[in-house]
Amino acid sequence: MPRPIKVILYCLGFFLFLGILTSVLEEVGFKEKPRQQFSEQVKKNREVYMMNWEKVIPNKGVFVDNTFVVMHKNKTNPFKNKDDFAMEFHPEIVQGVTCESLGVEYIQIRSIHHDNLLSGIRCEKRK
Repeated sequence: MPRPIKVILYCLGFFLFLGILTSVLEEVGFKEKPRQQFSEQVKKNREVYMMNWEKVIPNKGVFVDNTFVVMHKNKTNPFKNKDDFAMEFHPEIVQGVTCESLGVEYIQIRSIHHDNLLSGIRCEKRK
């Protein structure tokens, strides 16, 4: 095989290797994925939601990318079904808004005492 073709093939192989390596590092968390960008409407919906949240709910809530995290005073999950705890803070139950309008895919309940995950669900339309 002529030398210029070998050089081109080696370069292509090298860049293919770098692409695969970058993908693997993103998946295992060594390389941070770019943050998700939300539309202006979703940002506005989140602002309104948080203003209302602070008036109604005593627990601190915060949006972290596509996850809504609630910091709770409990050290353990009091529910028999562990998902029921997170369901108590579902946007449709709390304020009657959909997960999609807030750009939320997950809901987590964490303890303020030790930041352990007490409950977590995928934020889907309620049945």
